[in-house]
Amino acid sequence: MGRKIRRATHLIRPRVWARTWWRLYLLELLALINDSGILLSIISVPVSLFFTFEFFGMRQTMIEIGAIVVAALAFVVSLTAFMLICAIRAAVMVPKEISNTGLWHGKTFVFHEPRRILTRIVSPAEAGQHIYFSVPEAVPGSFVQMKVKFENRHYKGCIASAIAPLVLSNLEIAEEATYGVTLDRKRQAILVFHVREDATPTSARVYILSWGGEVGPT
Repeated sequence: MGRKIRRATHLIRPRVWARTWWRLYLLELLALINDSGILLSIISVPVSLFFTFEFFGMRQTMIEIGAIVVAALAFVVSLTAFMLICAIRAAVMVPKEISNTGLWHGKTFVFHEPRRILTRIVSPAEAGQHIYFSVPEAVPGSFVQMKVKFENRHYKGCIASAIAPLVLSNLEIAEEATYGVTLDRKRQAILVFHVREDATPTSARVYILSWGGEVGPT
């Protein structure tokens, strides 16, 4: 078990780098897909062939089809080159993207600004219910430092482990409190609110402050 924990801990930064690279790479590709000019050009191909056939006959249509085949081959080669360039661009952008988000302190990644991951309207009717939420920024099995902020002081809450439903810490009647929880393999945790019977519905916002530490086997 100890070896698995150390091995998982050593892989934290490479996994963050790879996940950030993949996200940036997909954004580059989606920018191409979302280009309305390219979509319009693709749609215009069958329309052009239809009118060519109607006005100029089969012979001219076959000539146009030959030209389209050549253009399609050129597009495939160009697309392959474009995907390679996007992969390189994303790799170059990764360090800046990570540094803009936060910084590493040993094995823990600390966000520059608290990142909101959950907003919930809490009322006495929902008291004691398990609210499942995920922390996509973190590595599965890592320890996450979080903050919950209430809109008024009529609430107190507690968090439960995502692996074993045991209360880890209590949030006394306060506008906000900080706590930690260990995520499961799906990067999930459980939040439980304990609400005063005379409280009116209010919003609770959950923020992630940092994650990392000794990561368990995933």
